[in-house]
Amino acid sequence: MSRMAPLVFLLLLSTMAGAAEDAAKGEAPSVRLPVASKYFANVQDGYESAEEQEELVNIPLEAMGDILATLKAATPKQIEDAVTPDVTFKMLMKEPSKYRGMVVQLAGVLRFLRKVGIENNASGVTQAWEGQVSNAEGNITTFISLEALPENLAIGHGVRLSGVFLKRHGYLNREPGEKLTICPLMFVQHVEPWSELRHGSGGPSAPVSFSILEALLSIFALIVLVAVFYGRSMKKAQTANVFSKKKERLAPKQGVFPKPEAPKPAPGTDSGKA
Repeated sequence: MSRMAPLVFLLLLSTMAGAAEDAAKGEAPSVRLPVASKYFANVQDGYESAEEQEELVNIPLEAMGDILATLKAATPKQIEDAVTPDVTFKMLMKEPSKYRGMVVQLAGVLRFLRKVGIENNASGVTQAWEGQVSNAEGNITTFISLEALPENLAIGHGVRLSGVFLKRHGYLNREPGEKLTICPLMFVQHVEPWSELRHGSGGPSAPVSFSILEALLSIFALIVLVAVFYGRSMKKAQTANVFSKKKERLAPKQGVFPKPEAPKPAPGTDSGKA
């Protein structure tokens, strides 16, 4: 036993040194991505019946707690390295169970953000920020962020979400009656600035600049307005030309006016006499 003690001590020192080195590098060796939670089995994505739609609005607390705990412990690099590439809005909506717990990236324009309280859960997180982004096709993604919005971002700015996908989610929209909008639900550490969109998918690759897109749309609108104005002007000119030609046909030629006839003498008077 006495010979084993120094060996155990050295192993313990080595483990402690490795942990200290990881901490110095900002790494979290215990983090596992994608997230695997036993509570994922209870997550519902259906939306056909009234009961399923009611369940869509709810966010399962236990599954959310496991995701938030993982995000708290992870570093930004770990999250970036765990991203499943080329996942789009349509893919998440079509097969939510396939991507549940995976780290995905979606980009869009920030449309809404508010601070929310969270019930007691495994992560210990009691407050977060809930928001929504829309992609180039107007598709909405709901997200919950551990951190507040950076000072350089505001509603209407382009953002990217890098985080864990949980489920197909539903929220009451502003249309008359109680109507649901169904969208993906993601959990992120923070919202990052992003000035590019993947056309038609909401993903971050195959970029199209917002400013360039806006400029092209403005130029297209200007061309349409000019074409409409020119078409109307030509139509008016053609109409005016038709009336002008008709007037020329009806009016006598200049300098060929008919001579006035000589006045006829009144009855009972002699012609040429006073």
